[in-house]
Amino acid sequence: MIAEESKAPDVPAAKPTSPRRMAQGKHPAQQQFEKPAAPAPARKPLLRPVLQSARRRILSYRPNAKTVLATSLVLLLLLQPVLVLGTLLIVAIGLMITFLILGAETFWRRFLSVFNLYARWFPASARSLRIRSELAARKWDRLLERLPGRLEDCLRAPDLRAMARADKRHAEAVADRLSRLHDEGAV
Repeated sequence: MIAEESKAPDVPAAKPTSPRRMAQGKHPAQQQFEKPAAPAPARKPLLRPVLQSARRRILSYRPNAKTVLATSLVLLLLLQPVLVLGTLLIVAIGLMITFLILGAETFWRRFLSVFNLYARWFPASARSLRIRSELAARKWDRLLERLPGRLEDCLRAPDLRAMARADKRHAEAVADRLSRLHDEGAV
């Protein structure tokens, strides 16, 4: 027995055949000595040009300041909603307290004086702001027309144009009276 074992040539142990290799009909030992199949012809990549084009467009994109600001505000609202809503709430409460302390007339007169100061510094911007506010006021009035009368009166915004005209007439009357008093005192 020992002599027979020593005479046997060293043959590698056969690997268990997989079902896939069995389906091909070839024994693993036969596949070892065969030439590998020729590579398939190279296909033209379809996805690569699309990805390169998209990458080029993304890298060449340069947003303007308005887009950066809008995106930043949206991200701030999404990531820190308590900060944004808290700030808006504090500003709204501050405006309401100011309105209640000063009264409606004084509040809107001060608002108009701040707007007139802004109009002196930036006339073109103030003109466009005035136009946009007029359009918003018209839309607000159209919305209020659908509500009942009492509620409509409570929510109606003050007529700032009439206030400005009244202030102008008052300033002219005061200036006229002061000039008459000055003329009477000089005589």
